[in-house]
Amino acid sequence: MKLEEDQLRVLLTYAEQSMSDLDSNAQTTGFAVLKAVLGRKLDFPELPDIMNRVSTLAVTSEMVHVRSQCRQLVLQYLADYPLGKVVIRKIQFFLGQLEYTREEGRMSALEFLCSVFSTFPRSLINTNAPLFFLALSALLVNETSKNCTQLVVSALKKLLTVLDDNVKNELFQISILWLQNETVSHQLIAIQLSSIFIEADGPSFESRLKDFLPILEILLNDESNGDIEKDQLLIQSLVTATKLFTVNPTLVTSSATVQVWQSIQKHLLHSQVRVRLLSARLIGLLFAAFTPEGIVEYISCKKSSKKMTVFDPPVDRLRALALDCSEQLIPPDVDSDIAEQTIKNLLFLFKVAARLGKHSSQVDEETSEKRIFGVRWYIKRIRKEINSEVVENPEATVKRIAAFHFYAAALLDLHQIHGYKAVLEYLPTVLPCILREINSSEDKSSHELSELATLAKESGEFMKQLVGHEAYTEILVSCRKVLQKKKMTRKVEKSQLAVTNPKIAARMRVKKQANKKEAKKKKNALIRGKVMKRKKLKDVALLEE
Repeated sequence: MKLEEDQLRVLLTYAEQSMSDLDSNAQTTGFAVLKAVLGRKLDFPELPDIMNRVSTLAVTSEMVHVRSQCRQLVLQYLADYPLGKVVIRKIQFFLGQLEYTREEGRMSALEFLCSVFSTFPRSLINTNAPLFFLALSALLVNETSKNCTQLVVSALKKLLTVLDDNVKNELFQISILWLQNETVSHQLIAIQLSSIFIEADGPSFESRLKDFLPILEILLNDESNGDIEKDQLLIQSLVTATKLFTVNPTLVTSSATVQVWQSIQKHLLHSQVRVRLLSARLIGLLFAAFTPEGIVEYISCKKSSKKMTVFDPPVDRLRALALDCSEQLIPPDVDSDIAEQTIKNLLFLFKVAARLGKHSSQVDEETSEKRIFGVRWYIKRIRKEINSEVVENPEATVKRIAAFHFYAAALLDLHQIHGYKAVLEYLPTVLPCILREINSSEDKSSHELSELATLAKESGEFMKQLVGHEAYTEILVSCRKVLQKKKMTRKVEKSQLAVTNPKIAARMRVKKQANKKEAKKKKNALIRGKVMKRKKLKDVALLEE
């Protein structure tokens, strides 16, 4: 049955009105009618205006299913009708909606563009690639919504995936020009675009390294000096470096990236937490490309290897890495992610030290040229951070949890390489830290134990398995005696202080009473479901001198 023109016009008017109707049944019918018309490729003068209305609804409608069906209808219309230049004008309409006020509208426009890049002819995409590329690139900095930013990245990846190589090369050169620009906002866009190019190209991105790598080195060497934009640029540069080494693993050990790794190491001690974390993870990525045995062989035999040039000179390089990694644990408020990654990095360096054979206490590690590689240095360095957390920030447990994991893995490695006698040598250094946490939890039931106390008990049992019950018990008794002796010494010193310096003793009593009151208030507040803020020392009233 063939519809008359007037009948078709009435039917489409109904369909257009139904799409904006709040009645879901009416909407469904309206979309079905318009889809059927487009499926039969029926043409009439009012159709372009109706499709303009559909395009607008694809962005402005508050209902998800309406926006989705409108996008599908517009795509069907553009694909099936011979529209010529109208196609690109329609796509430009959606490009213009990338700055629409509502997030849902911008996301709908981005989803439409993703569909265009996936389904439309490559010739059309290649011809208009600069238009798409520039419009989407600006959003990498200007977009405030995280969801929209993710869609922008997805759209750019799809665009780059379908482009011809010559067109893609032209767009990459635009990114390089922006990277070389002195304007930080331009550099920020370009480094994010470089990251997208890396993901889109995969291993073939290696052909672009000649242009990209020198600029990346400059960006990683640039000092931010507290500038927010430059800090963000440095963070994005580290993110890009992470993607570069992940997508192209052979670059990790390449001599071409030695300067990049040296720049990354400098940022292990950066003031920004995010920068320190990214740098630590990158160093972990570097260590993952090697084995402790391989590095030991390189140090001991001094065999020339292009793969190992990243560690030249090996002694100084690994010493510097050990110091920088360990200093990441110094801040009292260390983030758990940084602590975990730092411990992994230090554990790798510890394994190198264990395989160098410097595990015996007979070696004078304090005067040795390579003392930083000694196993004892790592054991004591970690214990130092445990003690600092107990004194400076006793409520925090991040360092101690990470440290106990380190000790368990380190002593297991020693046991595998040198046997249980090597573990016995360092157990008196490790066990007091674990014993302190075990003692503090003795009066608590199993369900009241904290993660730290549970981990301490598990670590103790693990070490007992490594050295045997008898040897472990002997060292445990010895450690208890030492701790008891220190406790008695402090008690005697405190009693003597009341005679030698009564003012300080009085202050200490006042502080102790204040701490008791605060602890009691905190306990009562927790029972009532409230959270008490911890008072600072300066807020505690002390006796006047």
